[in-house]
Amino acid sequence: MVLKSEAQRARVGTAEIESKAKIEDLIFRPTYDVVPADTDVGAGLEIDEGTRVLRREWELVDPVTGRREAWSASHIPETYIRDNPALCDPANEPWPGGTQHQLSTVGIEIMTITDQVTAHMPSTVIAQLWDLHPGVPMLRCRRISIDQHGRRVEISDVEYPADRTRLDFITPLTPWETS
Repeated sequence: MVLKSEAQRARVGTAEIESKAKIEDLIFRPTYDVVPADTDVGAGLEIDEGTRVLRREWELVDPVTGRREAWSASHIPETYIRDNPALCDPANEPWPGGTQHQLSTVGIEIMTITDQVTAHMPSTVIAQLWDLHPGVPMLRCRRISIDQHGRRVEISDVEYPADRTRLDFITPLTPWETS
């Protein structure tokens, strides 16, 4: 999808694109907290362990079935976003345009996103939240967002049930030059 204007960018985010739903039709349960980066988050963001990060967690639950439909946790170094306190307020969720638009309000333009996908077996509690059949694994995608200065500005971890997830990997190729 190509966004044509800043106004359109402010309305359309990853949630809308991936779910093919309007943001007003999605019910989020956001939780925000500023926490010290643990070893995993520090390594993912290439920052020192203990550096303060905004941890944002979202859950989307089907209001009819009670089944979890989406879950993610995101981490952004606090120093990158302190110029816009609205970014730290969960009352502003769902934020039209998503994280990319949020970061653009503090001069951060995401230029590269890397997705790292792994699989694991869920705990009993997680399997119940997702209403999984026995033996169904979860897919975990760590998304690393890199800005125009080469900094890792956000990492997000998203989980998907393997029995209802499709991953598409697209590799653009350039033609071989012949001499």
